[in-house]
Formats: sequence, structure tokens, C-alpha cells
Amino acid sequence: MEYYDIIKSDFNEIVKLGDDPKWNHNNCYFPYLLKHIPAEAGRNAQVLFQKNAGVENIGVAENMTQTVQSESVLKALSRDWRHVSNGRVIPAAHYCDQPYIVKTDDGAWLCAVTTGTGREGAPGQHIITMRSTDCGRTWSEPVAPEPPDGPESSYAVLLKVPGGRVYCFYNHNTDNIREVRADDPPFKGGICKRVDSLGYFVFKYSDDHGRTWSPARYGIPVREMEIDRKNIYRGKVRFFWNVGRPFICGNKAFVPLHKVGGFGEGFFTGSEGVLLKSDNIMQENNPDKIRWETLPDGEMGLRAHKGG
Repeated sequence: MEYYDIIKSDFNEIVKLGDDPKWNHNNCYFPYLLKHIPAEAGRNAQVLFQKNAGVENIGVAENMTQTVQSESVLKALSRDWRHVSNGRVIPAAHYCDQPYIVKTDDGAWLCAVTTGTGREGAPGQHIITMRSTDCGRTWSEPVAPEPPDGPESSYAVLLKVPGGRVYCFYNHNTDNIREVRADDPPFKGGICKRVDSLGYFVFKYSDDHGRTWSPARYGIPVREMEIDRKNIYRGKVRFFWNVGRPFICGNKAFVPLHKVGGFGEGFFTGSEGVLLKSDNIMQENNPDKIRWETLPDGEMGLRAHKGG
């Protein structure tokens, strides 16, 4: 893999980042590099990017040498709200993933987070929501649409419709399955104990800007496809998750979903995307009457090209 030496002003300290996965993403190298500029560096400190290998995969210009006035950079970063060092913490338990925010009709920010006291996928993983009325400086006490001592609830995303109602869509292990069959290796004995990416895709709704959520949850009838029938349970247990933000186009709403083929090396052995379209959620107040259609038509979702 390509790597770069970061040579500081005295040319005595060299930091090699060759195996860091952050360097494997296009155009992400420079913000990450700034973390390595020490606060005590002088006004004339220079950072030299010395190319040690080909750069085709990370988009760096040929023979690139970049000089940074570290003092001015640090001052700029201290004023830049986009820089991670100036961020504010969204409260959650030990594990925290995928914070999604919508602005409610009363002006608050409403955030949904997947959290838990263990690692990702551990028992007790659940979703929470919280509100901020000061642009994220402080947050209300978390509200749990699903309890931490129930079946896993995970990967919530939010959608606000024009009437002000907010929908929260998420995975729910409704049948409380505690293990599933998987590939061996890597799962010893062919058993996977992680059960946060299966079950039913469901939603709850809030009519008070996220302060409380409907007692009942509602399942979305996701159409069965080839990837479901080919899993180890022949589709009787569905594998899936979601990391896509819902969106509105015209008078229709779309919620992304990622179907999963099974569990093995890299965790998911296969995945393809679908969109769940509703043509009446924007105006229908009865959740039982909301219509859903799984797109695209046919037996396959959106698939990456081989090797992609």
C-alpha cells in the first residue's frame, strides 16, 4: 500500500502512516495529517509530503510538496466549527453509532442513535432519541423507543413529514432470535451470536416532536427477493440493516434498506440495496393504512459490480 512520510520542521521525526486505513480513502489524507502538527510547532514549521509510492488510488498530485504555516492552521481550526476538535458530544452509552438528526416543527433538533453498554451488536443494543433546543450544545434526557432489555433494536433513521409527524425506522429482532447459522470459518461451529441485522424493518412515530413515541410498532412489508430465498433459512428469517437517510421526492417518501445474504468473512457475505417507497405517508395519519412498495422491481436489488 502507498504510504507517506510526514517530515516535521526539524526533519528528525518521521511518522509513517502506511497501514492506517484512513489513508485508503480519496482526499482524506490532509485533514488527518493536521492532527500530527504539534501545537508547539513554530511559525515556520513545514510539512513535506514526500511521495514514496504510486498515488493513483488516493488522488494526490504528482511531486506534491505542501508547506503549512502550522500556527495559522491551528488558529483557523480553532474557529472552524466543521473540525472534529470543535465538535460537541451527543450523549449515549458505551457504544454509539449512526446519529441522524431532523429539525422538528417546534424548532428543536431531534437525534436518533443506536447505542448499548457493550460492543456493536452485543445484547442490549437499542435505539434512543433526544432533543436539543440550542443547536446541539445540550441535549434532553434520552428517550428509548425500544427498551434496552428487550430484543435488539438498531440503526434508526428519521423522517419528518409536512404535518409535523416524525417517523423512526429501524431493525427489530422481534422474534428474539439469539443465534443464527453462519460460515465456519470465521464463526466457530457455524454459529453467529450477533443478531442485530435481522428480523423485521419497523417504525414508530411521534406527534410531539420526538418527546414520546407511539406505544405500538408497525412492520413494513418488505418484498422477498432472491437474496432472501438464498439465505440459510430460505427467507424465513430475513437479514438486513440500514445506513441510509430517508428522503422525500415530490409527494412520495423513500426509505433505504440493505438486504444481506448471510454472515461470514467481513461479517456480511453479500448485500444489495432497495428503496421502500410510500405514496401516502405524507398525508396518511393511520399507520396501518400506509402503503409500501419495494423497489426496484424484480428479483434483485442494487448490487455493486464484482470487486466493487
